[in-house]
Amino acid sequence: MTLSMRTTTRRAGRYVAFDERPYALYRLYCFPFAGGAASSYLSWRKFVPEHVELRVAQLPGRQDRCAEPLRTEVDALVPMLADEFLEEGDERPFGFFGHSMGALVAFELARELRRRGHEVPRVLGVSAKPAPQLRADRKTLHTLPDDALTRELVALGGMPTEICSSPELLSFVLPTIRADLAVCETYRYRPEPPLPCKIKAFGGRQDPMVTDAELAAWQEQSSMPTDIITHRGGHFYLSDALSPVVDAIVTAL
Repeated sequence: MTLSMRTTTRRAGRYVAFDERPYALYRLYCFPFAGGAASSYLSWRKFVPEHVELRVAQLPGRQDRCAEPLRTEVDALVPMLADEFLEEGDERPFGFFGHSMGALVAFELARELRRRGHEVPRVLGVSAKPAPQLRADRKTLHTLPDDALTRELVALGGMPTEICSSPELLSFVLPTIRADLAVCETYRYRPEPPLPCKIKAFGGRQDPMVTDAELAAWQEQSSMPTDIITHRGGHFYLSDALSPVVDAIVTAL
């Protein structure tokens, strides 16, 4: 049977499906990095095989949800995402993947689904994020003045030149980035039993924000063996390692 490859946007404003695949056997939900929108995963479409449907969380305050207030706390964001996930009523097996802030959101959403008596993802892919139980000892970014915050983002490779050179664009994107950074930097871990799913922890070998030991600590959050996979590059290594990362997630799914 040939799977449907019609390009569309399903459930706009919640979980976006760029290529609607109603006959796909599995779903892969992805969660953006700080400041990112669903469109940040557009490049994944050509790497995700036909038997998997890619869906991306569209968080409040961006693109078709721009009129909604930004969330600045995990406890405000994750229950909303869980409600929207359950409203879909799709019973196909699924996996989660998140990069940076998205990794934290994916992890807490998996735990929220378990608390509600729902199944957890078959695989949880976490990228460029220390394990959540570790105490943060890095500088706080979300309270920095705009110019200082911009410099930090540029140093991480997360701020395109065309945005930095445009005061209008900066004034538009910085509130969203600041709110997302607050989600991470105000997060307080609450211990729960390990998740009964495979965790794959990815990272960039030159990432100044995440060490190998901090990636390895994700093992504590799974009752199954955790795979630690690193690639050449910094915090945004993913742009150059997309194919092997997607392959690893899909294989586990």
